[in-house]
Amino acid sequence: MKKSALETDTFEIITEPTVFHLDGKVVMIYGKYEGDLSAIRQACKSIKYQKSDRTSGLKTESRIFGFRPRRVMRGDFCSATSLSLDHPNEHKLICDFGVQFTQLYSLWAPEVYKHHEDLVLQEVREEWRIPKTVFTSGIINQNNSLKYHLDSGNFRDCMSCMLVLRKDIGGGMLSLPEFDLRLDLQDGHYLIFDGQKHLHGVTQIIRKTQFAYRYSIVFYALQQMCNCLPIHEEVQRIRTVKKAREEKRLQTERDDL
Repeated sequence: MKKSALETDTFEIITEPTVFHLDGKVVMIYGKYEGDLSAIRQACKSIKYQKSDRTSGLKTESRIFGFRPRRVMRGDFCSATSLSLDHPNEHKLICDFGVQFTQLYSLWAPEVYKHHEDLVLQEVREEWRIPKTVFTSGIINQNNSLKYHLDSGNFRDCMSCMLVLRKDIGGGMLSLPEFDLRLDLQDGHYLIFDGQKHLHGVTQIIRKTQFAYRYSIVFYALQQMCNCLPIHEEVQRIRTVKKAREEKRLQTERDDL
């Protein structure tokens, strides 16, 4: 955990489309998307990214999309992500690609997909789901050699879906030490797997030219989105919460006088 992913950590390199089974169940799907990716590629290149620390302590340069749950210290209300305001056209293009992933997910891992779909439809209100998908949210990583980690906060026993776009890049493989293999995620390759269950990291990204890039677009379903109320109730809730906090602060100040 939290160590850099090295190519020497694993033995086998997977380069061909593969469906992985463990104990008779599909655990990963690795393939090449054959459709046109020019629009989503341009969207990724147009977005302004933010440097930040994940809750796990990993430093990233990324943007989240879709919807976000309440965060007590930084916005105690459910909302669309800031990307939908800063880059509305690009945000829509990326969210729309989730429909393609939903189809691939249901095709290659139907049992896991059904579990995922049932959970999200039952637990998360429609207004907090990316339209026509089973996802609530996602993240775009830009040139991130992520250290070994487990994803957190997703619905249990559900898969995430990742698309990689890259140019003039060396390295940048996804290392899965549990399986002693790494995936050669070249341009247009995708991976569907449970990143909350299986340890993974990205090997060193080597930029070969000044125009080089590696984007990974990951779709997932956040469990905390099940706490989100209808939008008008969410607005009323935060007004009530803020009023109560202000009254408490004023009372504390009076008591100190």
